[in-house]
Formats: sequence, C-alpha cells, structure tokens
Amino acid sequence: MVMPDFPGVMDYEVSEPFGAWCRENFHCNPKDRRAEAQRLVDRFFARGTTQH
Repeated sequence: MVMPDFPGVMDYEVSEPFGAWCRENFHCNPKDRRAEAQRLVDRFFARGTTQH
C-alpha cells in the first residue's frame, strides 16, 4: 500500500505558516487564531480542486 506524503506537506503548507502568523500576531484573541488556522486548512484542502 502506498501512503501519501500528507503529514509532511501539511506541516509546511499549514503548520509552519500558522506558526509564523502566531509569532507576528502574538497578542490576538483565540477567535482570530482559530480563523487563521481554518483559513490555512481550507486553502490546503482546496488545492487541486478545480473551480469553474
């Protein structure tokens, strides 16, 4: 069985940008952090989909 390289890709596509965002927005509220995390996750999963 071939396993996708999902965890590594998720790390540099979502985790690292989120960490950088958190460093720059250290004092933001939890709602803003959740929104940014959701935005990055949504963008990650939207890649490869075609919208016409």
